[in-house]
Amino acid sequence: MEFAILTYAKRPMSSKGKNRLNIGDPIQTYAMRHIYSIMEINENDMIEISRYHAKNYDGEYALLPYNCFNRIYNQLGHPYGSLPLSAKIVPVFISFHLHSRYLDESIQNNLRAYQPIGCRDEETLMNMREHGITAYLSGCVTALLPKRQNKPKIPKTFFVDIPQSLMKYIPQGLMENSEFIEHQINFLRSSDSEFMTDEEYERFYTAGVKQLEKYKEEATLVVTSRLHAATPCMAMGIPVILVSDNFDGRFSWIDKFLPLYTPDRFDDIDWAPCVVNYEADKLTMTNIFINQIENAYKMNKDIYHVSSYYENRNRYKYNAGLIDALNKLPFSNKTGIKYAIWGLVTLAQTIKNVITDEKEWELVIFIDNAVDGKFEGVDIAKSENIKQLDKDIIYFVIPESAHNNASKLLTRLGRKFVLVNKTNMKFHQ
Repeated sequence: MEFAILTYAKRPMSSKGKNRLNIGDPIQTYAMRHIYSIMEINENDMIEISRYHAKNYDGEYALLPYNCFNRIYNQLGHPYGSLPLSAKIVPVFISFHLHSRYLDESIQNNLRAYQPIGCRDEETLMNMREHGITAYLSGCVTALLPKRQNKPKIPKTFFVDIPQSLMKYIPQGLMENSEFIEHQINFLRSSDSEFMTDEEYERFYTAGVKQLEKYKEEATLVVTSRLHAATPCMAMGIPVILVSDNFDGRFSWIDKFLPLYTPDRFDDIDWAPCVVNYEADKLTMTNIFINQIENAYKMNKDIYHVSSYYENRNRYKYNAGLIDALNKLPFSNKTGIKYAIWGLVTLAQTIKNVITDEKEWELVIFIDNAVDGKFEGVDIAKSENIKQLDKDIIYFVIPESAHNNASKLLTRLGRKFVLVNKTNMKFHQ
């Protein structure tokens, strides 16, 4: 089992020349690389998994610290390939933010399987708990970046995506050596592909890291509305002022450290804030994340090594005879077929599985004169009830001992049917 890191690579992109991208996104991946460096895990040994395609990942079994912002749907309502996660991923949910409140049953079950969920913010925490998922508030992984060793010699203020309404409140002295920055950048594409290419992602990631390094080397104060400017700068020991026209649930943890200033409070801003000193707590938080990752790895590495051992083989084509017989039926290529299975014997289960795997057909009922109730959620009826059922149902008669009587009844009722044995299917209408 490999160690993996969650990235913003291969994201859906417009084919037009420019896209607007937030360089705060790759900063979250950068912060997770810092955690791995403390664990002495070589960067070359990590598998990168895109948050946009984690649902369909099919590489080596991988342990994935699942952090970063996440939505189930994008702004156009198109589903991302994010959750539930691939069975090839063993996730450790730390610093996890989920802005989508609606979670279908498959996603809820996936999260429960790996609870407790470390939630970046209280919005996500309450969302998990309202769905009966065990969770705890962990803060953001970018809050665990190391404190810088050297302070800039020349005072410089960075104003990062600040609201226009703040301008009249800014002291003139802060404007004298300042720089106005946007984290939402115009990103020029080098491809027309549906997803961001590797080269484009490298440029995107580098842009985020370089901006972070610029703050580290030059900033004596950062004034920002951006969570992923405020948090890493706070962690690096840079004084931060958080300002916005509106703070949403993503910020429902950082007010432990920083005041949140909205226009009604701009008069109250402390323009000479102190560095937030939480180094002891930072160490505790870092150790919690590392312990969770190491424990999950120890618990799962041998299990998935064995699974990989058995899975990596030349596979026999199972049920090949039945699949071939099924595909020879005259209606084989049709969709929307409604069918019934006659006889709850072992081969009936196999036939049901083959049809489920190969066709988009609907199993509407079982026929068995010796059994009542339901089987796998489908009603069981008696043969005498067939005359009341939909005339378009196609009956797969499984037990050879029932072929003669079933043929007579279904022919008399004018029903379509298939007589089945282990290697052959014969259609009648």
